[in-house]
Amino acid sequence: MKYNILRKLIEKPWFSLAEIRLRVLKIYRYQLNLWVKKGDLIRIKRGIYVFAEKRTEIIPEEVSALIYEPSYISMEYALRYYGFIPEAVFAITCISSKANRDFKNIYGYYIYRNLKADLFFGYRVNKTKFGRYLFADPEKALLDFLYLHPEIHNPEDLAGFRFNFELIGKTIDLNKFRFFLGIFNNKRLNSIAEIIIKLCLPSIN
Repeated sequence: MKYNILRKLIEKPWFSLAEIRLRVLKIYRYQLNLWVKKGDLIRIKRGIYVFAEKRTEIIPEEVSALIYEPSYISMEYALRYYGFIPEAVFAITCISSKANRDFKNIYGYYIYRNLKADLFFGYRVNKTKFGRYLFADPEKALLDFLYLHPEIHNPEDLAGFRFNFELIGKTIDLNKFRFFLGIFNNKRLNSIAEIIIKLCLPSIN
């Protein structure tokens, strides 16, 4: 199959080898490698390609769902988005029920941290023009971060992350936060979460 025919058959900016097989398109791996070398295609993960001319039609957040599923954006990236931490974040940090993985491509650096399936919750679905991605609720993003940083035990440990406790208090739903916390069923997390709540008390909902 010629490249221009493939381009007409697939309207999305991206495609996977699984999709090619499903549609029974006669494309060989050497052709894909050639098109990547020529700059017509961009490989963002093994088996997933983006049409170079359409690369700007996909946002980095959407790519997080394309390259590793199931997953949702959380932890540092989400905390920065909500304004809970001041530092710039140079990776899109995600939660997955699969193994820990890292990926790097033209859209950025992606870090996936594992949580067991029972803790894969607390996110919203954001639809895009060509797909979707999942993004943690503020309560879950904060709990994911605290849970996956076992070195955090007390206010002194928290200080190093420069949390904006005033904004956290104004943003989170305390009942929702406590409900999510109960699902984790973790003593250390319970303790540090209560410290967070006390630090947020002047502004908490």
